[in-house]
Order: sequence, then structure tokens, then C-alpha cells
Amino acid sequence: MTGVPEVVVTEQGGLGDIIAGPTFTTDGTVYLSWVEGSDGATGAVVGTAHLDVAAARLTDVRRIWRQTPEIDGGGHYSHRLAIHDEHLFVSSGDRQQFTPAQELDTDLGKILRLTLDGKPAPGNPFQDDGPPADGFWSIGHRNPLGLAFDADGRLWSSEMGPKGGDEINLIRPGANYGWPEASNGSNYDGSDIPDHRQGDGFTAPLLWWNPSISPGSLMIYGATCSRPGAATHSSGHSPARPSSASIWTQAARRWARRGRWARGSARWSRVPPGDLAAQRRP
Repeated sequence: MTGVPEVVVTEQGGLGDIIAGPTFTTDGTVYLSWVEGSDGATGAVVGTAHLDVAAARLTDVRRIWRQTPEIDGGGHYSHRLAIHDEHLFVSSGDRQQFTPAQELDTDLGKILRLTLDGKPAPGNPFQDDGPPADGFWSIGHRNPLGLAFDADGRLWSSEMGPKGGDEINLIRPGANYGWPEASNGSNYDGSDIPDHRQGDGFTAPLLWWNPSISPGSLMIYGATCSRPGAATHSSGHSPARPSSASIWTQAARRWARRGRWARGSARWSRVPPGDLAAQRRP
């Protein structure tokens, strides 16, 4: 592949994601994310480009969003992408800085809803707080590595927790998912983090795992689709119902879990059966 932008490769960052834009079939527009940086500080970038599949070539690469601030270190970029209803959704990890996930003056630890040219989308839940909060869709995230829409237009995220507490979240506008104030896992130094509990002001995960499964990308799909992979990133193609989901887990080094979504609930089991069953929110 030629024309790929220069990518900084770190412990957990590099070329993050690439998805077809709504006009891909007519003009080859794709959205991609990668890591850039200088002098040791790095951050995620989202851009658009035109993909010539036959020539294996990217042209007209244009940066439309930057993760700020850039941070020393190579973890928790997230930089996953999804498109739905003419909006671009971007996951932005906490970059292992913890507290920024609860702050509105940085986009670390957030899921953003942007226009297709990378600007904050009108009607976002934090728009009255000004930039950069006017781009936020949800806050309180650690490292969301999967984004996908289901057949009903609901956004789901798979998120890597600390020591335990990996999550599947149903993403709602304006919701605060708690990190680092609440988690069903513990810090790597053994210190405790308060578990999610009713009335704590945070949105608890729908599903979580202890011990960790280290979830990566998330794919939601139906029994039949209008084209292969159409449910991975919503761009106007809807799968047949009911939908299922898979996530790649680093713990198993394979597509290890499959769920079945139905009217707001999720049933989740390991494939093949094993001892790492997910726990459900009551």
C-alpha cells in the first residue's frame, strides 16, 4: 500500500483503524487513524483519504482531528472509528493519565461525536461547556478499543479495564462511565478502585470480566448482511436481526467471545465454552 501517512509506532499505538466513508462506493473516501508525535510526545490523529483498491494506493490524505494534549509514553490511544447518521465517532483513550477522563478541558478518556469533516457535531451533550467538550459524546473512559453500532442504531464499546474490569458498554450521550473513580477492576499496583454501585453517579458497564480478557476490536453482525462486514461500522447498511457480536481478546489471541443482542439485553458466552464467563449488570 502506497501513500500511507508516516506513522509513529509505540507500545500500544500505530495505525489504529480504517473504515469506509459513506461515499466510498462512488469516490473511495476512507477514514483512518494513526499516531503522530515529536520529541517523545505522541497523540492520535484522524484523517480522510481516497483509496484506490486496485492500485493499493492512498491519496489526498487530510488530517481532520488531533488528540490533545500529546503525552510522553505509548499507551491508551484507543483511536477507533465508527460512522453513523452522517457523524464520525472517535474513541480517545486516557493515555494512562487517569484523571483527565473526568475533566472537560481535554479529550483524553472520551468518545467524541464529530461531523464528517472532524468538527464538533451540533447537539452534542457538552456543547455548552465550549471546546474541546463540545465534541464529547461520553466521558469517563479508560481505553475503548472497539466501537460498533447495532441494527437499532445503538453505539456499543468494548473497553480494556485495569487489572480486571474489562467492559462492554452501551454508549449513551452525556453519560459518564466512571474511570478512574469507578471500575470493577483494580490498579496494577494492587490498590483498590471503588466498584460501580447504584447511585454513584456513573454509568456501569452492561458486561464486565474478572479476570481480564484484554478486549480489542468489536464487531456486531447479523445472520445475513447486505455486504460482508456491513455491521462493523454503520454506514447505512443494516444487518438482519437478531445481531451477534465478537471481540478479539489478547488473552486468548483469537476471536474468543460471542454475544447476542436483543432488545437492550445481551447474552454473552465464551466460544468454545470455558471459565471466563462475563458478569452482567443486575
